[in-house]
Amino acid sequence: AMNAEKKGEKYTSHAEASWEAGKKMQLDTEMTLSNRGSRNFQGSTRFTSPFEKFENIFLSATHQDNGQQYNSNAELSWAPRSKVQGTLTGKFNSLMDLDGTVSLFTPLSRSPVVLRQKHAITRKQATSHTEFEYSNKKTVLDISGKDDSADRKSTRLNSITQ
Repeated sequence: AMNAEKKGEKYTSHAEASWEAGKKMQLDTEMTLSNRGSRNFQGSTRFTSPFEKFENIFLSATHQDNGQQYNSNAELSWAPRSKVQGTLTGKFNSLMDLDGTVSLFTPLSRSPVVLRQKHAITRKQATSHTEFEYSNKKTVLDISGKDDSADRKSTRLNSITQ
């Protein structure tokens, strides 16, 4: 059996298949899209089955974006205490001017893996700051460059691991 429905900005669907007594698979999805001039959405999918390691799989995602700042979250889980979570946040004016953070948490890590990037590029100057953090260790990379005139250019590179 299968059905789908739309109410306002919300879409839902349900599909299921069954065979022998007690053997059934289901797939349920739900998504909300904001149509009010924004780029926001949230959604989830759940799959259940009698198959080992595929009994209950859940995926959810949200995204909020006002054109300059964004925040996205996603999670995938497939067993008790087995999930991957990710977050992307920041400000995005253009590829030449951005500031963002990506965080990822997996069952293999005791702490999240975090990547932060901030850079700004103009006709006369470029700066970039990158941080990578994992397992209480942090690496920082700073790069900058200037073009003051036709004959004066400078570049600086700095890297620190803590």
